[in-house]
Amino acid sequence: MATEAALERVTGWRIHWGKWEVSKPLGLEMADLDGVLRERVRAGMVERFPKVSGGHLARMERELDLISFKGFATYFLLVQDIVQALKHQGIPSRICGRGSGAASLVSYALELSNVDPVATNLMFERFLTAERKDPPDMDIDFAWDERDKVIQAVFERYGRDRVAMVSNHTFFKSKGALRAVAQVYGRPDSELKELARYVRGWEGGLTKASENPHWEVILRQAAALRGHFYQLSVHPGGTIVTTGPLWEHAAFQPAPAKENTSITCWDKDGVENYGLVKIDLLGNRSLAVIRDAYRVLGNAVPKDPGTHSRNDPDTQALLARGDSMGVFYVESPAMRQLQQRVRKGDFETLVIHSSLIRPAAYHWIDRYVKRARGEETYVPSDPVFERLLSESYGVLVYQEDVLKVGVELAGWTHYEADQLRKLLGKPECEAKLPIFEAKFRRGCAARGVRDVVVNEAWDMIKTFTGYSFCKPHSASYSQVSFESAWIKAHHPAVFFASVITNQGGFYPANAYLGDARRHRLVVRGPDANASNWAFSAEGDQGLRVGLMQVQGAIEKEVRGLLEERDRNGPFANLDDLLRRVKISVTTAEALCAAGVFDGRSVDGDRTRLMWSRLGGVPAGVRPRPTNPFDRADLEMSTMNLTLEIHPTTLARVRKGGGPGRASDALIEKPGTRLKFWALVVADKVVSTEKGEPMQFLTLEDETALCEAVAFPDVIKKRQRPFRVGEVLSISGKTTRQDGLAVFEVS
Repeated sequence: MATEAALERVTGWRIHWGKWEVSKPLGLEMADLDGVLRERVRAGMVERFPKVSGGHLARMERELDLISFKGFATYFLLVQDIVQALKHQGIPSRICGRGSGAASLVSYALELSNVDPVATNLMFERFLTAERKDPPDMDIDFAWDERDKVIQAVFERYGRDRVAMVSNHTFFKSKGALRAVAQVYGRPDSELKELARYVRGWEGGLTKASENPHWEVILRQAAALRGHFYQLSVHPGGTIVTTGPLWEHAAFQPAPAKENTSITCWDKDGVENYGLVKIDLLGNRSLAVIRDAYRVLGNAVPKDPGTHSRNDPDTQALLARGDSMGVFYVESPAMRQLQQRVRKGDFETLVIHSSLIRPAAYHWIDRYVKRARGEETYVPSDPVFERLLSESYGVLVYQEDVLKVGVELAGWTHYEADQLRKLLGKPECEAKLPIFEAKFRRGCAARGVRDVVVNEAWDMIKTFTGYSFCKPHSASYSQVSFESAWIKAHHPAVFFASVITNQGGFYPANAYLGDARRHRLVVRGPDANASNWAFSAEGDQGLRVGLMQVQGAIEKEVRGLLEERDRNGPFANLDDLLRRVKISVTTAEALCAAGVFDGRSVDGDRTRLMWSRLGGVPAGVRPRPTNPFDRADLEMSTMNLTLEIHPTTLARVRKGGGPGRASDALIEKPGTRLKFWALVVADKVVSTEKGEPMQFLTLEDETALCEAVAFPDVIKKRQRPFRVGEVLSISGKTTRQDGLAVFEVS
C-alpha cells in the first residue's frame, strides 16, 4: 500500500512522503502537518500524565516548535503510524524506543518511548537542534522473534516498491581474504583450515604464515585484498520509506537470504546524507523474555509494571547486590561488580552505571565508586562540574555530558559540541581528535577556564572514544532492566524459563541453571509427558527443561510429539508413544539419551531403554545401567548441560584434582592459594598498556560463582585464552578489590 494512502487512513490527511518535503495535493500547508502532530501529542500527554505540569507543557511546546521549524512532523507521524498499525495487527506485544529519540517528550507522548524525559532529566538537544542538518533517527526495539514480521508488515503497508532495508558494506578481513584468494587458486579446504590457525583472531597473521612457499603468492595477494569491499549485507534494522518508486531515489537489490526484501546499495551514511526517511526496527531478546513471562503470570503482573518495578524494594535490593544474571543490560560481570561496589539499586543509579561501563573509563569508574560510597569527598574543581555533573559526582558519564562541557567550558554551540561527540565513536577519531582538542583548549582559554579544569575535562572526554551511550538510551534500557529484574525477584522460575527459552543473555544455558539452583529452584529434566517445547516453570520452585534443548532431535518430529500429547493425552509408556508418534531413530535416540523417556522405563535406566526398545545403542554408549556420572555425560552430549551433577563435579570424580571449591575463593583471606575445578561461563579479553592480552573470567562450580582475572603471563603459558564452556582445573590466589573477591589465576 502506498505510503500516503496508509497515513491518510490513520490521520485523515493525504500526504506525500519525500526527501524531507511534503507536497500539497489538497492545498495542505506544512502547518497542517504540524497541527496533526500537535493534536496527537496533546492527546498523548493526557494519556501519559494524570495531571500535566507546567514544566511538561513548556517542554512539549518547545519541542513541537523546533520540529515544526525543521519540517520533521512528517517523520514523527510516520513512525507513529508504523508502531500503532503494528500494534493493531497484534505485533508486537511490547516495544522499546531507545537511543537519542527517547529524549523527546513528543516521542513519549506518541508512545514511541517509555521513559518520561522530564522526570529523568533527558536532554532534547542530544536528539535535535536547530543547527542539525541530518534528519532525526529513531530506534525502536521489538521482541526478537517478532522483528522479521514487523519489517515485512512495513513492506506490505507502504508498498514493496517504496520500502527497503539499509545495507551494510562489508570489507575483507584476513581470514576472508585468505579464503577468497586460495579458492581462486584451487587450494583444498584441508590446507585452508591448517593455514587459518595463523590468522584466526588477529590481523597480523597474514605476514607470519609464510612457511609453505606454495602459499607465498596467495598470502601476498590476500594481504593486498584485505580492507577492500567484499559484499553488501543487511543492516540489523535500518528501514527506509521513499516517495514514489524506490528506484527514483536509490539503487537497490534483493537482500541476501531474505525473501521479498530489498536493500539499498548505500550504507546508512549514504542513506542519511541523501535525506531518506530511516527508522531502525530492531530485535531485542529481553523484550520477548518479559513478554513471555507476563503471559504466564497473567493477573500477577502489576497494572503499571514500569513504575511498580522501579519503586519495588525487592527489585532494588536484587540489583544492589548484583544478583542480575539474566537481567537485560546489567548482567555482565563488570556491571554486576559495579552494582556490588556501589551497593545501590535505584533507577537513577542503574542509568548511570549502564553508561559508565566503558573500556576507557576504568580510572574514572574507581573515582566515581569512592565518591558514591562517601570514601572520597567530591570537591568540584569548577562550578560547571557542580552544576552539570552533580548526580554522577563530577564524572562524565553520558554523551550529553560531552556536549554540556563543550558548551559551558569552551563556549561551543550544541552543533559544534555534537561534532566532537560524533567523532569520538568513529574510526578516524585518533587522527582528528587533536584538532578538536586544540579548538577546545582555545575556547576554554578565551573564557578564562583554568588549565587544571581543562585537563580534567579533556581526560574524561577521551574516555568516550570507541563507544559510549546517551542518557535516553541508558534510561530506556534501564526501564527494561527493572521490569526484567522484578520478574527475577518475585517469580524466579518463570524468569529463568523465559530467559533460557529465548536464548539471549550473556551466559550459556548451563550457567543460568546454576544461578537458578542458587535461587533454590529445583531443575527437572526433559520429560515426554511433562516438558513443553520451551523451558517452563512448575510451581514457584520448579524449572522444567524444554525439549528444544535436545540437540540432534528433529524439531518437526518433536513438535509432532507434543501435538499428539495435547490432542490425545499423556503417553502410558514408550511403546505407547512409539505407536502414536512417528519419530526417526535419530530423534528417538537423542530424546532417550537426554532422559526424555526415563519415566517410561521399568527401571528408569535410559541405556537399557535404548537397548531394549530402540533396537540398539547410540555410538559410545555402553549397554549397562547408567549411574549419575554416565547420565551427566549423556546430558552434556545431547543438551550441553547437566541436571544431577555439575560438570565440575563430574571432572573432579573422573580426573581427580584439588580439594578447593569456588566458594572458597569468596571467603578465604587475600593471598590464600587455591586449586579447584571450574566451568568458564563468561570471558572478556582486553589488552594491557603494552598491548598484551589479559582476560577477565567468570567461573562456576557446584558451590558458587566467582570472578577471576588471568594476566598476560598466564595467557602466554596456556598459549591461548580461556574459552566459555571449558571445564578445567584452576590454580591461583584469592584477592580483594573494594571488598569484592577476585580470583587471580596463576
